Amino acid sequence: IQQGRVDDLFERPVSEFTAQFVGMKNLSKFRPGEDCLYLGEDPGIRVVPARMPGPDARTMGIRPEDIGLDIHGAGFENRFPAKITHISSQGMFLNVGLEMNGVCLEAVWPRSYFKDHGLAEGGQVVVGFHPRAVHSF
Repeated sequence: IQQGRVDDLFERPVSEFTAQFVGMKNLSKFRPGEDCLYLGEDPGIRVVPARMPGPDARTMGIRPEDIGLDIHGAGFENRFPAKITHISSQGMFLNVGLEMNGVCLEAVWPRSYFKDHGLAEGGQVVVGFHPRAVHSF
């Protein structure tokens, strides 16, 4: 069980239970590499975390709001071509389903992304996230 300030639990969950409790999505099993993590079936996608997880960690999470649309090479160390599989409205924001080499993630993007860049379900995009966005437990 993790105890602490709400911000600490939200930003730095130390277990899968805490991550689920504070609403983290995109929880996936991973295979550790020498300096990275692999998600999905071999080969899957290669993810670079800010720090490598401990030897017992096998689950990682990425908050939907940390997955960005990589417009004009936004400088994400982790970037992938993806297909938009579904879009659902959350008012000002949209939940966006993404599929990357067999790995499915969910992002939360402002409506303006879709209007400004002509995005639609079934479309191809490049997405990314920073290593600090990778949580492992």
